[in-house]
Amino acid sequence: MNYPLEGNRRQTFMKLDRNIVAVSPSSVYRVLRSASLLKRWNTKISCTGKCFVQPYKPLEKWHIVVSFVNLHGIFYYPVLHP
Repeated sequence: MNYPLEGNRRQTFMKLDRNIVAVSPSSVYRVLRSASLLKRWNTKISCTGKCFVQPYKPLEKWHIVVSFVNLHGIFYYPVLHP
């Protein structure tokens, strides 16, 4: 594989442009996959359902979202800066 960083579609069109071979992108994908030459781009391990530590007893963790503050009848809203 001369271009390991290129995907199967780009490799297909590169081979077409150089008159090497005329194949479909799905055929190139099957060949690269069977030769174990494809790597996943997203190798980050998901921690869905594993990273949050559950509280052991009630009221152990609190989360508060402040949308406004009322001081003497005047409502103040937080300003979010980008």
